Amino acid sequence: MIKPSALLIALLSFLLTGSSFAFLDIFKGDLDKVPESSEIRAQDELAKTKLQSAQEYESAGKSDKALDIYKGIARKWPVTTSAAIAQYKVGAIQKSQGDYVKAFDSFQTFVDDHKQSSAFSAAIASQFEIAKASQTGEYKEKLVVRSRKVQRSEVLEMYGNVIKNAPYSEYAPQAQFSMGEVLEEDRDKYQLAVLEYKKVVKDYPETKLAGRAQFRIAEIGRMAIEAGSRNAANVG
Repeated sequence: MIKPSALLIALLSFLLTGSSFAFLDIFKGDLDKVPESSEIRAQDELAKTKLQSAQEYESAGKSDKALDIYKGIARKWPVTTSAAIAQYKVGAIQKSQGDYVKAFDSFQTFVDDHKQSSAFSAAIASQFEIAKASQTGEYKEKLVVRSRKVQRSEVLEMYGNVIKNAPYSEYAPQAQFSMGEVLEEDRDKYQLAVLEYKKVVKDYPETKLAGRAQFRIAEIGRMAIEAGSRNAANVG
């Protein structure tokens, strides 16, 4: 049986806090699983107390302890007003620790579940920064044991998610251009790189990156012609 009072409280929380709880996703489309209104209030108080504790640990430099608490809040009490803050903090701490793949995934969970949060744009910016750092190898410069080499396929997926998450943001054309750059690093994927650069020209024609993309397309074409000429000379 659907609990209208609980659903009403949840909707009011959404309107007041700007955080989307994505109820149908959280409860797998089963509104019978929505807690009673009294339970939601109790969970909200518990979550706020835990959130304060996590923030204190973080301020004291005990990021691992804070991270565990933030994870617990997001997992145990997903419909509370503290859940969005906690999930964002999970990604932020993991990013600061150089655990880029996990951080990106944590921000993705935040984006999926809290689209109306005021921190949405910041989460997209963090995802783009993670993707760019993974592309350039910046993680190698971090003196943390949790960093690892991020595969090109993972970087491409990261950029793709940035575009999907916020197609009209300032990061979308940058992510699209960067996908071309990643593919261009592999000579066997020049044609795929061209396709990604063409998307920049087509989808973001008014940006400066559109001109740069056209230049890269021309350069790849020139290199292909030169390579063909050398091959022909070698055969001859």
